[in-house]
Amino acid sequence: MTTKADKKLAEGLSFIRAAEKCMKTSMFKWKPDYDSAADEYKKAAVAFKSAKANGQTKDCYIKAGDCYLENKNLYHAGKCYEAAAFVCRDTGDLDDAVTYLDKAVELYREQGTTDSAAQAYEKAGEILAEEKPEKAIEFYVKAYEAMGLEDRPRQCCDLLNKAIKLMIKHRKLEEAAQAIKKSQEYYTELDQLGQVYRLTVALVLVQLSLGDLIAAEGAYGDCLSCPGFVDSDECTIAKVLLRAYDDGDQENANKVLNGIYIRHMENVYAHLARSIRVPGSVKKKEVSNVTENNDGEEATNGKEVGKNEEEEEGEDEYEGGIC
Repeated sequence: MTTKADKKLAEGLSFIRAAEKCMKTSMFKWKPDYDSAADEYKKAAVAFKSAKANGQTKDCYIKAGDCYLENKNLYHAGKCYEAAAFVCRDTGDLDDAVTYLDKAVELYREQGTTDSAAQAYEKAGEILAEEKPEKAIEFYVKAYEAMGLEDRPRQCCDLLNKAIKLMIKHRKLEEAAQAIKKSQEYYTELDQLGQVYRLTVALVLVQLSLGDLIAAEGAYGDCLSCPGFVDSDECTIAKVLLRAYDDGDQENANKVLNGIYIRHMENVYAHLARSIRVPGSVKKKEVSNVTENNDGEEATNGKEVGKNEEEEEGEDEYEGGIC
């Protein structure tokens, strides 16, 4: 009995034969019909995909892309390579997925469709986020840069947010700080000051995680000129946290770091907040313990000295006997 998959495989093979026929030349046909061949290869890819024949699906998308390239149809060639990349992703071949996405992006940029290039970069970032976070961050940054050329600040913010979360998750905090500042610029351009306030708190957390109180205070100070910031919850939170950090007061810092505002931030910020340790707070505790121990030792020594003196006095009193 012929299954649905078998039918789709047979259908795919028939499309391949049609594509190969389009590629043939003869006495009256001097040049291959690349556009028709590309269309047939795409049909074959769709059929093979339905049959879950991933290897043949990928090969047909690549051949379709090659045919479109022969006719200088860069955009459609890029789309075919992008489709091949997703097949590679589904089969776990991430290196090939990145290779074909890179190829697609080059064609989009050469064609002048920057938004398509940015979308391809974003898809590459999503593919690699778990397995290869460093490469994913690189693609997200390239995507936001491409969107920046198109003057699309909202999309830039979305892409930067994805990059920032990965940077913080994998402790690339210096890069995260720079990306947050860039995101603040875009939100200021969009007149979304609430997001600027929230990113100020995020930037303070990042700088304190790096142990850089001066940079954290600078992040807070830079936002003081934003209309409405001084009256916001974010201003109060940042100010109290910075004061506690400066005073070496871990207890008060924890009240902010474990408070409801930061707990309701995105998970990466909440996790980052829990890792912040105030310099000097442990030392203070140690000094306190040492002082207590010293006091105890002094008291013990005092008792021993007193006891010895009493023993000496007792010895003197009875040294010559009762008589």
